[in-house]
Amino acid sequence: MSRRITRTDLAAQIHACCEVMGERGTRILAMLALWQWQGAPEEGEVGEFCKAATEWFRERMRLKDVHHMKAVSDGYYALRLDMGKSNLMARVLYGGEAIRPHRCPVHASWVTLGPDEACPCDGTGWAP
Repeated sequence: MSRRITRTDLAAQIHACCEVMGERGTRILAMLALWQWQGAPEEGEVGEFCKAATEWFRERMRLKDVHHMKAVSDGYYALRLDMGKSNLMARVLYGGEAIRPHRCPVHASWVTLGPDEACPCDGTGWAP
């Protein structure tokens, strides 16, 4: 079940996640700057925003908007790969968890198979 969120709050959470994600976060922020939330609702489920972004990027590629083609292509793949593979973003955006800004010294931001009770990251790879 997806939670409802405003566009402003979602943007703030994405920016906060990207600050701790390094290069992947930079690519995601570049995608957001290019998209500018076109076609996205003011408030909705997280999946609705993802769908709006995906549709916008696919339409730009279908139209072969050569002026922005490289940026559109890069942005689309940042959306699909970088955001799709980020457990941090999934936990924050879909689960409503607080951002854990520090990489776990044991798991170094990688998810383990299950919670590790001896570790402050609880198996997420990110420590509070």
